[in-house]
Amino acid sequence: MAEDKPAEKGTQQSTRKAAKQADAESAVLATIAEMPEPDRTMGERLHAIIKATAPDLSPRLWYGMPAYAKDGKVVCFYQNAQKFGTRYATFGFNDVANLDEGAMWPTAFALKELTPAEEAAIAALVKRAVQYRSSMIYHIVSESDFRSQLVGSTYVPASMHTDGFVHCSLEASVIPVANDYYAAVVGNLVLLKIDPNRLTSETRYEEAAPIAGGGTSHLTSSPRFPHVYGPIDIAAITGVGLLGKTASGYAWPRDFVSLETFLATGH
Repeated sequence: MAEDKPAEKGTQQSTRKAAKQADAESAVLATIAEMPEPDRTMGERLHAIIKATAPDLSPRLWYGMPAYAKDGKVVCFYQNAQKFGTRYATFGFNDVANLDEGAMWPTAFALKELTPAEEAAIAALVKRAVQYRSSMIYHIVSESDFRSQLVGSTYVPASMHTDGFVHCSLEASVIPVANDYYAAVVGNLVLLKIDPNRLTSETRYEEAAPIAGGGTSHLTSSPRFPHVYGPIDIAAITGVGLLGKTASGYAWPRDFVSLETFLATGH
């Protein structure tokens, strides 16, 4: 019986957490139900859109407003017009939402009604806001350059000096980028797996522009690419792999090892 106690404790904790989340969502729905029209209907539609688009977000009240959080941090919220006597409701995002676009971008939107066009736009914003924060990002570099550009506790590639940032990719774009820009490279290509949450430098998700002499297949692999505006912290590199090369192009690494293992053994 004693061996069952840890499992029982885990089950009880999961049950309590689920009950707490259900209570929080009930409070959100109750708050929406008390809103006057048209805010009530918009609130109900927003709740449904967010639940369908980003099921990992947890509904909760935030300063009395319906809000949706990830890991305890509010990503987006709905402020009905009556709350502060404004002529429109507001759907807004906090700074944990990844809506970065250059040096300035909108984080709040006025709502007077929700047509299918607005609903589609909101779904796209919510998906974008949560898509990248939990995603690993990847950086491609030749093995010789990587070893030579490690500086103390950071990695500083040449692009930091030429472009002002470190080029990275989401998983779906790694192979297209490798095939577009590294087809003629001789020697091993290293793929760094990077946790953006461990970076001290700012990461912006920006549109990629075609580069002279390169292919274009990567441009359709992702709408935006992560650019790190500063050195890559060694502590943020969670794995190192070697991109395989076949007759048809590059292939995903067979495995990833720790940075320490890679530097000691060359993989």
